[in-house]
Amino acid sequence: SISGPVVTSFSPSSRLILLGTATPRPSSGVASNLVPLLNIFTYQWSIESGTQFALDSTTLRTSPTARNLVVRENVLSPGSSYTFKLTATDGTGVESSTTFDVTTNTRPTTGVIAASPTNGTGASTKFTFTATGFVDPDAPLSLSLEISRDGGNSYTTILTDYTSLSYTTILPFGKQDEDFNITVRGRVKDLYGASSLPATVVVQAFRPANASGAALVEAVKNAAESTLEQARQSGDVTEVVSVASALGEMLTDAGSGSGSSGEVENVASNIVDTLDAALSSGAVTEGAQQAAAETAANVIEATGSGSSQEFKEKAASFISNLIDKTLGSGNGMSTDTGTAFVRGLAAMMSGGSSDLAQDLFANVKSIRNQTSANLVPGEDPVTIQANGVSTYGAAAEAEDVQGNYSVGEYGMSLPTSFSLGTSGVITVEIIGAESQPYPETDEGSPSTGVTSITFYKDGVEYDISNHSDPLTIFIPLTNGASNTTLSSCLFWDETEKTWRGEGCTYQLFNEYLAACMCTHLTDFAGGTLVTPAPTPAPSPSSSGSSSSGSGSSSSGDPGTGTGGVPLVMIIAIVASVAGVLIIVGSVVGVLKAKKKKKSMSRGAIKVRVENQNERDVVAVQAPGDFVASTAIDGGSRPASSAGNSEGGVAVVASIEPMAADGGSSMPSSRPSSSGKP
Repeated sequence: SISGPVVTSFSPSSRLILLGTATPRPSSGVASNLVPLLNIFTYQWSIESGTQFALDSTTLRTSPTARNLVVRENVLSPGSSYTFKLTATDGTGVESSTTFDVTTNTRPTTGVIAASPTNGTGASTKFTFTATGFVDPDAPLSLSLEISRDGGNSYTTILTDYTSLSYTTILPFGKQDEDFNITVRGRVKDLYGASSLPATVVVQAFRPANASGAALVEAVKNAAESTLEQARQSGDVTEVVSVASALGEMLTDAGSGSGSSGEVENVASNIVDTLDAALSSGAVTEGAQQAAAETAANVIEATGSGSSQEFKEKAASFISNLIDKTLGSGNGMSTDTGTAFVRGLAAMMSGGSSDLAQDLFANVKSIRNQTSANLVPGEDPVTIQANGVSTYGAAAEAEDVQGNYSVGEYGMSLPTSFSLGTSGVITVEIIGAESQPYPETDEGSPSTGVTSITFYKDGVEYDISNHSDPLTIFIPLTNGASNTTLSSCLFWDETEKTWRGEGCTYQLFNEYLAACMCTHLTDFAGGTLVTPAPTPAPSPSSSGSSSSGSGSSSSGDPGTGTGGVPLVMIIAIVASVAGVLIIVGSVVGVLKAKKKKKSMSRGAIKVRVENQNERDVVAVQAPGDFVASTAIDGGSRPASSAGNSEGGVAVVASIEPMAADGGSSMPSSRPSSSGKP
């Protein structure tokens, strides 16, 4: 069967989603060895009737052999009828097919966009743009406008879904190398969202005489204090967004090399405040939200990385509120809007407080989730890359989740044993950020950016932990990190607000990437796990208790030794070099000899005990120049678990390489990051 849009007239400006389903035929009369094949299907889509077009990557967001079919926007012809056919073939070769009919809405006929005047001064002259000749019976019609200052290579939205076909606004200054020309592109939509082909008009918006550097900043400031304030007082949200958008474009130019960073920030702050007040008053169209997000990104980028903490917090709060409003509209979030949000958030992620960076990163996660929320299994991933932040979202049937997933160099590789069952829709979401949002903690020090990976099953976050085979997480070596300076894979513990390393192993991948083999998914970085050094053994000439280094009861992670090595690994190493039971028995016996020092040998195992003022220090040397050591306070020895009434303790707290000279002194520091027990 096929399910699709339940409308009498479908807008060709939207993507068409057709969901296919196949169920196995009855098994009666089928040989028992063939019954399992009844649940295995291959699919093929085709166009039975209507305007033919190639079913390939240029027209589809899915494969024509996938269970679902997604046709890209503006591929279907307006005012046309189509019959799509899905053929399913089971594992025995038996076919079945069904069809689905789609009728597209006619789009408005393309007219012209007229401008009056055709030239003026940016930030002060009011230009009126009027759409004429656009005809469609499905009224009311609405107008959308975009502007380009680089000859049509890139556009910024200044107006969307305006209910009149005539609009008056200011424009930013044109660029001198473009002869101050601004290309204005307009479209008209009908009631059902079908959009006309674009019509363009070119106007000139000159700069005021001598408006450069600080003078240009002053011109933008004056426009913000007059034109933007007038728009705010009018109560017209659309006008506020449009004027703010023009000012944001100009501020981007003005902030570059003006030498007036403080004044640029003041103007940017004024624009953000005005937008925030206007957009908080009521419902806002999706287009206005996108334009506001682009404006926020422009003014944030204009202030540069040196903007104040106060401005960063204000801009971050505005974007967060705007994200909430966008999600509250129920329309989801378009990739264009998401890209604008990510631009602004990423531009503030470095140079501010750690708390702010974490809040910004949390908002990026929300955007990643919303831009991929409406994907269907098999559809092309949604990716966003802006200002050092990359996001990725892809949907698949649970049984099809396998292989590699990545955006840029951030991503993961799943082991062949990985399985999420045979039912449900899985969304795989990835974020990569060059700037590290999480701080250094007592337990770990990150040296790279972050790779964040989350799975959702049927819309609910799905926990991946303690997997039998590790997943490979790829982390680009940013911020000066290299594979010669990293020693550990870290993950951020959101509950404890610290870095940890359990379940992860660092592996050399190449000079550009760190590879972390982890049994769970969360936010990862490459860096160094900080584990307190073991207590060094006192020299024979010393008196009193041992030195101030941490002993076996460290405040670090109880499940690891130095460098994040699991305690079970340490025990396994000691056990593998000779009978550990012999060692334990020897140590317990030696502990009874007070105020004495002995060295004993059991084959290749050496046990050394030193006692100073009721404090016993035990060192066990194993082949390969590894030493396990611990200190035990004589006044608090518990009875041995073996029933020794006099009490005895044998503890392996950490592993360290022996001193280079093979002497009796215990090393007092962690091994180099390249040392692997």
